[in-house]
Amino acid sequence: MTDLKKNMTTFKPMLAHPVSKTINWQNETHFIQPKLDGVRCVITRDGAYSRNGKQFHNCKHILTELKPVFDDNPYLILDGELYNHKFKNNFNKIISLVRKQKPTQQDKFEAASYLQFHCYDLFSDYVDPEPANSFANLKFIDRTLAITNLKSKYKLKFTHEVDTKVIYSENELNKYHKQNKANGYEGSMLRQNKPYEQKRSYTLQKVKDWSDTEITITDYIEGRGKFKNGLGKFIGVDSDNRIVEVPWPSLTILDRQGIWHNRQSYIGQKLTFEYFERTPSGAYRFPRAKTVRNYE
Repeated sequence: MTDLKKNMTTFKPMLAHPVSKTINWQNETHFIQPKLDGVRCVITRDGAYSRNGKQFHNCKHILTELKPVFDDNPYLILDGELYNHKFKNNFNKIISLVRKQKPTQQDKFEAASYLQFHCYDLFSDYVDPEPANSFANLKFIDRTLAITNLKSKYKLKFTHEVDTKVIYSENELNKYHKQNKANGYEGSMLRQNKPYEQKRSYTLQKVKDWSDTEITITDYIEGRGKFKNGLGKFIGVDSDNRIVEVPWPSLTILDRQGIWHNRQSYIGQKLTFEYFERTPSGAYRFPRAKTVRNYE
């Protein structure tokens, strides 16, 4: 029998690209799901793992109910997120439940009360001699139906399906994306009816909304490694006098070096950056610089 625990060092969950500006609506079937702001989790018969293969130790209640599933389907790999929509605006709470490496009884009780596994895809490391019968070759619509059947057959309580709709146009994409946002989700995931790919794939695309704001630059941090002697981050204060560190991932090495050699000239200037959302404490999630407003 295949050693899935060992295979978690090589299995690569499918990752998403940002949504394309042009989508082939005519020749491809598309599906939309809400984008969850949870912790990516891959579950096998050996346990629950992060996308990089780190094992999670505080979701025994989920693994216990899934044991019959893996007894019957030992090669199955479930892909989803540890999540609870009750904490849709409190990502840190989900993190605190998941990251316990040596959970106490109280930790386990709290996890069993709040932590759920939301399964949006599945895979198998077993390739059936008849390709059409292999989970590895199933198209997305068939994988979705398989998740529905597992949920029903095993009467799963802590494992949830992710709402999935077929869409046929950009108007429907925009409609359901707005609906997902209104319902408190992070955004939307757009999927094509293709087999699972163990890489970043254009058959899986993320639709998210970002906001802009600005800081007054007060300081800077030098880059590391190949970015040494170049800009790493700007430091500044926002309109609430909150100190913010903002990276600029789109800069080339030469751009970073140019800014770094003239870094004093940026003090006091306005830096516009985009971010995904504010945390409950007011911090900016995923800030990234767009421009220094020295042209006005």
